[in-house]
Amino acid sequence: MEEEGDSNSYSNNYLAKEQEQDQKQKKKKEKPKSGSKFWPLKAFLITIILSVLFNVISSAIMTDAGITIIIIVIVILIIIGVIFDMIGMAVASCEEKPFYSMAAKKVKGAKVSLKLIKNSDIVGSICSDIIGDICNIISGAASATLVLIVALRSNDFMTNLISVAITAVLAAITVGMKAVSKKVAVSKSVEIVSGVGKILSIFSRTK
Repeated sequence: MEEEGDSNSYSNNYLAKEQEQDQKQKKKKEKPKSGSKFWPLKAFLITIILSVLFNVISSAIMTDAGITIIIIVIVILIIIGVIFDMIGMAVASCEEKPFYSMAAKKVKGAKVSLKLIKNSDIVGSICSDIIGDICNIISGAASATLVLIVALRSNDFMTNLISVAITAVLAAITVGMKAVSKKVAVSKSVEIVSGVGKILSIFSRTK
């Protein structure tokens, strides 16, 4: 009877400690972060900088380029957009628990991965809303350039046919890759976030 009483008291104390920790975490989450107040302005500036950068690079590559080069640029932009959408989704759907054990074992990038998950709203905004949308917009503009080049080199019938085919294929590739990437992001969220954390740990003081 004494042993049962000791075990019950131990379990009750353990549950009480867990509840206290949960309440502390909830209070921390309720407190607004100072950095989040200025995030819309930061997002605005980041979008302008990245948009200019992507536009300059893509324009420099596609200037006087052939159809093959333009198609390659479009595919690369689509892939970049899909990859960052997948990262944003993985961070948003990933739980912190696996990375606490990794951090305790001093696994490389675990602490960086925890920071990504704790700032999932900002990470998702950067990956999906900023980089993903910029890549979609520029790839759309590049597709319009490709259609224009084809129009100048073909007759009316071929122009309409090729233009419809190009836009349909590119749209199908983009939508299909995004659909697949979202499933992968949710099912392999831990692996993806861990991989991103390891890469970012190379450039971060937090290992």
